[in-house]
Parts: sequence; structure tokens; C-alpha cells
Amino acid sequence: MNLKSILIALFLISGVTLSSQTQNRKIYDEKAGDNVLIGKCNRKGLKTGNFGFNFIAKYKEYNPSASVIEKIKEHLNGVTITVVLGTWCSDTELQLPRFFKIMDLANFNEKNISLIGVDTKKQTYITDISDLEIKLIPTFIFYRDGKEIGRIVESPKRSLEKDILKKIK
Repeated sequence: MNLKSILIALFLISGVTLSSQTQNRKIYDEKAGDNVLIGKCNRKGLKTGNFGFNFIAKYKEYNPSASVIEKIKEHLNGVTITVVLGTWCSDTELQLPRFFKIMDLANFNEKNISLIGVDTKKQTYITDISDLEIKLIPTFIFYRDGKEIGRIVESPKRSLEKDILKKIK
């Protein structure tokens, strides 16, 4: 039995079900060589461990364009965002703090952001994300009134705030 099978069995034995998942679950990812967040998570979970140290530092140092932030504010009505991330991933480590800085400056309600952590195989084991068709992470998926209106995959083309504006306009 491999490590993944053992971890899945332990989750099932401990009473974890697909419908009663708690946030910020961690598993040891052999390829990453560290504990990673899987399934639903929140900002509190992102601020723990080595990832958290980097998250806080990168959040503080990022200075997005104020004029673009003002334009983003104009287009956020009805928007929700799902972010599929890997706490082991260097692109997530760079882009996620920037994303939160932009959303905070735009006064976007954090309850409209869903965060889903995956391991190095892009699996959660406790949250079905197959319908999201995730190839690379982080993937930021933007919805308006429940319909997907765009995504940013891995890294922005221009800057994160300019790409967000383009997706939600």
C-alpha cells in the first residue's frame, strides 16, 4: 500500500466525508517533501508554515497599480472567484499573495473567494474538482452570476491586476 492509499484510508477511518470537510487540511506530499494544504482552505491556512511566512512577506511587498484597482472595483458586482492552488508551488507562492492584495485593495468580499488546495498530482482527495479541468496552478477562475467569465492560469500575461480587470470587464 502506498502513502496516498494509507492517507486516504486514514481520512475515511477518522470519519472524514466528502460532505463534512473542514478547512485547511494538510497531508504530507512525498514529491513536495512537505505538508501541503488540500481541499477547501482559507487565508488563515495560507498564513501557516513556510508558505505562510512567504505569503505574508510577498503580500506586504506587492504594490499593484492603484488606477487599475479602481477600475477593478467598478466591475466586481456579481463576481465570485475560485482559486485552485498548491502550497508547494512557486507560482502559487508568488501570485496568491498578489491576488489577495489586489482583492483587499478593491474591497472585494472574501466570502466570494473559494480556495482549493491540491497536492503535486493536482488532487485533493476530499473535494471533487474534476469539472474545473485544472492543468496548471494556480488557476484563478472568475464567475459572474455563476457563469465562468475567464481564468488566469499559472502566471499573468501582463500584471495580475491588469489580467483580472480584463477577465471581469
